[in-house]
Amino acid sequence: MKQKSNLMTSLKAFASFTFIFGAAIALAATATPPAKPEGSSAAASQKQFDDAKQAADSLVKAAESFDQAALKEILGPDSTDLISSEDPVMDKERATTFATKAKEKTDLAPLEKDPNRMVMTVGNDAETVPIPIMKQK
Repeated sequence: MKQKSNLMTSLKAFASFTFIFGAAIALAATATPPAKPEGSSAAASQKQFDDAKQAADSLVKAAESFDQAALKEILGPDSTDLISSEDPVMDKERATTFATKAKEKTDLAPLEKDPNRMVMTVGNDAETVPIPIMKQK
């Protein structure tokens, strides 16, 4: 019974981590800073990428080594609560689990309705990261 509980906890943790990093990718992968004044200061200190693949690769590399400074640069100045919690061991485990799944296989595909958004899937089981990578116009 305890083994089943640990498996469920691991699956929930991975799903949570995937969602959090998926959301962060959506915020991080803009080609240019947003035109809206309220977002310009955050975008100015957030790393910009030429394309979705570069954003995804950078995120996976930073997650693999759990490089918190690189993750914060990729995800932006308001990402501290996405990167770390009260349990640093679990934070690192979630990051490395995400990176392991992404290294198995990572696919990026444009959304049919909006070609400026890419959907990222990771792992051999093609788990979809629930938030798309976005390109600013």
